[in-house]
Formats: sequence, C-alpha cells, structure tokens
Amino acid sequence: MSIDVPGSVFIAPDPNGRSGLYEPATFNISSLPGLDGLISLPEAIIAANNTAGADTIVLSASTYTISTPNNYWYGPTGLPPITSDITIEGNGAIIARSSLGGTPSFRLFFVMGSFHTGGTGKVAVSAGNLTLRRLTLRNGLARGGNGGRGKSSGSEWAGCGGGGLGAGGAIFNQ
Repeated sequence: MSIDVPGSVFIAPDPNGRSGLYEPATFNISSLPGLDGLISLPEAIIAANNTAGADTIVLSASTYTISTPNNYWYGPTGLPPITSDITIEGNGAIIARSSLGGTPSFRLFFVMGSFHTGGTGKVAVSAGNLTLRRLTLRNGLARGGNGGRGKSSGSEWAGCGGGGLGAGGAIFNQ
C-alpha cells in the first residue's frame, strides 16, 4: 500500500460504509493533526500497521510539527507505534517535536513488534520495521525518570539508583 501525503482530499467511505483506509490504495494526507474527512500522518501509520505486507507513506516537502505525545509505550512518543513494515518517503519533509516552551518531552517514533494469534490461539510476535528516506527528524527528546528514593544509613533519604532510561530521542527500536 502506498499512502501519499502531499495535500488534502476527502476520503469517502465505500458503499458498505467502511473507510478505504485498509484497502491497498494511495491516499493524500494533509498534515498533523488530522481533521474529520482528512487522513493525518498518525492515521496513515495506523492504516499501514493494519494492512498486510510492506507499506509506503509518501510525505510532501513540508514540516510536520507534533506538540503532544500520541502514546506512552516505553515512554512518551509523538506518533503511533510502528508494528509492521513501513517506509516513509520524506521528499525533503521534516517531522519535528514542537520547539515552543511547555512542549512535553517525547521521542518521535517507537518501533515495536505486534502480538497476534493468527486464529491458532498461539501468540506470535511480528517485528516492526521502519525505513526513512529523504526525511529530517528534529527535536525528539526522551528523558529518563527518577528510579525512586530509598532509605540509606541513618535517617537520611537519598537517591538509590534505579533511574529510568531515556532512550531514543528520535527513534526507539525495541
């Protein structure tokens, strides 16, 4: 499936009322965030994750600014997790965490496996795979957390290790 991101277009449902998101096709995507009737970059990632086989999302040469986390898998992440084989053709585009004051810390991408049973009742894991071409990632920021405080000698409280890892400022690949 190829999903284009050059401009905005209304995606009409098929005659059965289903959107065409999960059918192999080309979709035009406006920018972040998505509006009713338009497909955003996060929606394109979700659609690609839900189709069989490798998928390509094609961006226009624009800046896609993200100001809030989409999810919190292994720390805050700006876009939906990548759980399938996805290529993003950037065409010189930029995906950036907002640089405005007060923007929370988060990475841009999280690549992970997906769990499924395939109808057998046995759980299998499929690896996510992300390929980026002609795309700049900016301002991703993953910070580790405080592991907590524990009691040391005497009555003094001190940090006792166990801090959280701030991994993958732009991309975290599990």
